[in-house]
Amino acid sequence: MAYVTTESVNVYLGTSGEDPLIASLIASAESLFNHLINSNGISQATFTEKYRYPLGGFHSENMWRVFYLDNINPTSVTEVDGVAISSGNYYLEWRKLTLKTAVSYQQTFPHLNTIKYVAGYATIPDDVKLAIKMMVGFLYQSKNANWISSFTQDQLTVNFWWKTQSSIETMLSTDSILSWIIGKYKKTFLGSSGFDRVSIEVI
Repeated sequence: MAYVTTESVNVYLGTSGEDPLIASLIASAESLFNHLINSNGISQATFTEKYRYPLGGFHSENMWRVFYLDNINPTSVTEVDGVAISSGNYYLEWRKLTLKTAVSYQQTFPHLNTIKYVAGYATIPDDVKLAIKMMVGFLYQSKNANWISSFTQDQLTVNFWWKTQSSIETMLSTDSILSWIIGKYKKTFLGSSGFDRVSIEVI
């Protein structure tokens, strides 16, 4: 699902007659946005994740009740270890999944529990649309080679658009609105490894 339409970006930028260029810049901006939030996208989709265990947790008596899901805005869980799960048997808070009935440590290699769930947005949030439009605006103003907006060959007159003197990274870091939006949707991995995504409950 595209985050914004060509028409909406044209309205935002006040452009017309450049739809192929605008469409290309939208694709680039959306790809860059996904990269900055460490995600393949925020559109609603079904994800399957495998969870390994905290160090020292490889014992058959250990049960697993709390998992931290990777993706933004999880809305429902469909399966745990291949078994369908009903809405009354789990609780979602932010990206924290709590199971009503804990699942057992998997005895067979590679000893991973598997969770299948739905996450993302059926309708793209307005602030994400704004971020994409802002990024398209930057790319549009910077569309000429080497950040140069005009060039006179004979007497070497070079003019720069005011923001193109810095890289995209600098623009992103100095624009507080854009930085806030990216921070809001950034996929952060909990802890230094996958081991931190599971909490043990010994039954």
